[in-house]
Amino acid sequence: MINYLRLIRPAHIIKNILVFFPLFFSGYLFEYPLLINNILAFTAFSIAASAVYIFNDMCDSGSDKTHPLKKDRPIASGIIKKRAAGILFAVMVPAGPAIGFLVSAYVASILVIYLFINILYSLFLKRVTVTGLVILAAGYILRIAAGAAATGVTVSGWIILLTFLLAWFIGLNKRRNDLAALSPVNSGMDEVRHKTEYIWISVTGVMIIFIYLLWALSPEVTERLGSDKLWISAVFVTAALLRYIYIAIRKQVSANPVTMFLSDPALIGCSFGWELFFTCFFTHSRMQNENEGMQNMLVNTGKSKTITGWGRRDSVTAEILQYRHTDQGIPLSGNQLHPGPVIPRGNGRSYGDSSLQKNVICSRCRHAIHDFDEETGVLECDSGVLLSEIIHRFLPRGWFLPVTPGTSAITTGGAVAADVHGKNHHHAGCFSEFVERIDLVTAGGKHISCSKEQNPEFFHATCGGMGLTGYITRIRMRLVQVPSGYIRQASIRTRSLSESIDALYRNRDAPYSVAWVDLQKKGVQMGRGVIQLGRFAGPKESESVSRGTPPPAGTPRIRIPEKWPGRLIGKTSVSLFNAFWYATNREKETRRDLYDFMYPLDKVAEWNRLYGNKGLIQYQIILPEASVEKGFHELVSILNRSDYICTLAVLKNHGEANRNYLSFPLKGCSLAMDFKPTPGLRKLIPKLNALAETQGGRINLCKDSLMDKNLFDKGYPEANRFRAFRKKHHLNHQFQSFQSNRLGI
Repeated sequence: MINYLRLIRPAHIIKNILVFFPLFFSGYLFEYPLLINNILAFTAFSIAASAVYIFNDMCDSGSDKTHPLKKDRPIASGIIKKRAAGILFAVMVPAGPAIGFLVSAYVASILVIYLFINILYSLFLKRVTVTGLVILAAGYILRIAAGAAATGVTVSGWIILLTFLLAWFIGLNKRRNDLAALSPVNSGMDEVRHKTEYIWISVTGVMIIFIYLLWALSPEVTERLGSDKLWISAVFVTAALLRYIYIAIRKQVSANPVTMFLSDPALIGCSFGWELFFTCFFTHSRMQNENEGMQNMLVNTGKSKTITGWGRRDSVTAEILQYRHTDQGIPLSGNQLHPGPVIPRGNGRSYGDSSLQKNVICSRCRHAIHDFDEETGVLECDSGVLLSEIIHRFLPRGWFLPVTPGTSAITTGGAVAADVHGKNHHHAGCFSEFVERIDLVTAGGKHISCSKEQNPEFFHATCGGMGLTGYITRIRMRLVQVPSGYIRQASIRTRSLSESIDALYRNRDAPYSVAWVDLQKKGVQMGRGVIQLGRFAGPKESESVSRGTPPPAGTPRIRIPEKWPGRLIGKTSVSLFNAFWYATNREKETRRDLYDFMYPLDKVAEWNRLYGNKGLIQYQIILPEASVEKGFHELVSILNRSDYICTLAVLKNHGEANRNYLSFPLKGCSLAMDFKPTPGLRKLIPKLNALAETQGGRINLCKDSLMDKNLFDKGYPEANRFRAFRKKHHLNHQFQSFQSNRLGI
């Protein structure tokens, strides 16, 4: 076994560290998904290189027997037979590209090229002086290329040139010493040959230092890495080159780079110093650039404000930041502020802590509508534009939102960040289905435009990403044409939660469907409800409506005072209201204006004040279709045994899940429940969380304030992918909310 290890030369694995260079110089070396790909590419190249060493020893076994240094190699010494070595070679040759293919087809292709040219090198090209050196250098460059292909990092032309020259330098030294070992200088011609080699080696060494300095001082590198101090690292490079030449030429020691780098303390020290310099540099530079980049984009509005989620339970005194540039690029007035971790915040309609942080970027500060195409319905607007503003402006012209949640008082940026759904998810999907482009500012102030075709990874992370991928500046989206501003509604009464679910499933053909259910009613009637089915009324139907033109979206008819006594909401009052609502909503068809059907709570301004100072908790759970019957039966059982006050419960049917990493809906049913905080609720929520976990469900992030990391990870299968995306693009330090910290996102 030891002889077989000697045959594959494990010490030479050090050469394959070049595979890590693209990732190292990008500053993303410790980003987990990229590092895993890099390790796989490194492993594949190590296997392929060992296969090349075996083949080379098989080809050179005759000449190696008389070589003073190579005669002890396993094949040359006869310890391992050529047949056994050939079998090992045949196994390792396909193994390298196969592992590379696990990363990407490009990595596998590079490994095939590497094997091909090195087999040619072993057969006859090594005897051609210059060609042999070129092939040797190409092997080093292919290692760099494999690392780039494995991680998707673009390699600078400077790095490729430096790698080629370094390989050429090492090859010249090794060739000179190998020839010297076979035929010492005995004649004038030999002396001329050696002096010529000295010149080649010296010129190559000078070129390496010169090119390295040009790379370190180039505008491309200083701008990308954010520093003009990289030239300092040339001290280590120069010292290492001089030491290498001294050992190889003056001491007449073998110029094998592996042997020298592993045995000489000075070379080890130079290598360690160079790596330490860059590790410290990248760590400091990345953090500094991210903070400064965002600092240049944001100004302090001079306002410090106590903000809460819509549930009014969690709060924080936050500095309100504003995006720095107008459309013309003119800086807005204000003092610069180091933002630290920030989170974008729209109109504050997420219930929990997803838009809470000590520094928040005000989306409502930018609320312009920039363009609208009357032919296609494509709208381009700032992220701070409210849905109500879009409806008020475009519904009279026959256009409406294809997907809208139960309130029009949210921003378009918030709609994208939460990837909201509505009463028509089973037909239309989420808000992101109609988004054509998103413009956002990410870590370090970098501007990104993304769509399903352009930067799709950013698109799928941003839609539903709760503001954790950056600050959305503009959105390009499609509206849909509608025949009127009125809805034809059909109502169906049910006697239990299971009947309510069955009624929703039976009426899936209805464009809009939603169920109000009574969860305060205990026993077999728990979940009795009123199913509302809707479709847009045609022009003739809407003309007969006597109520006239609907009021502007978001216009409240009642406003709740700030000091409203929350004690008015109790079990008795909620039960009485539910009984009244159930009794008065008969099975019938009616015509309603769009706002009454889509946004019933928008008629009551600040309705969350009804719960008093303790606020409310909204809990929305969704169960997959296969678990709906069993899961909701268990939910009814849990609720019947619990003590709580549920003021409002809404049941919805959902269609297929989309490709976004953290989008909430999946094919099944969801139940949103508004609870008044009570001692009994503390015992109920863990039971509901356990139900979601065992039945394969999940909790809506924009409603959440009580989920833990374990439930989040199990409910959202792409959670780790989203975390890896944030780390890859350095978003995890810049964009944070109280929710993301709680869930470890």
